[in-house]
Amino acid sequence: MIERNRGWRRERKARINQQIEKRIAEIEAKTSVLEKQQQDLELQLAKPEMYKDPNTQKRLMSEYETIKRDVSALTEEWEACQEQLEEATT
Repeated sequence: MIERNRGWRRERKARINQQIEKRIAEIEAKTSVLEKQQQDLELQLAKPEMYKDPNTQKRLMSEYETIKRDVSALTEEWEACQEQLEEATT
């Protein structure tokens, strides 16, 4: 009975670790896409002609800030997942 419980716990722990690792991979993929978009926006915003059209400038700055917040939130979630994974493996 005790061995059975240990086996069940190991399986449960392995499933949880797999879920965490999957979420980490999803976060990393999404972060990579967002960081590329952020770089593209930075290049666009660095062009002097961008400031001739206030509407375009405002739209791009808004997109940039949204992406920046999203990357920050994903980074925090990634760190939390890493901590969970570390705790689960110790």
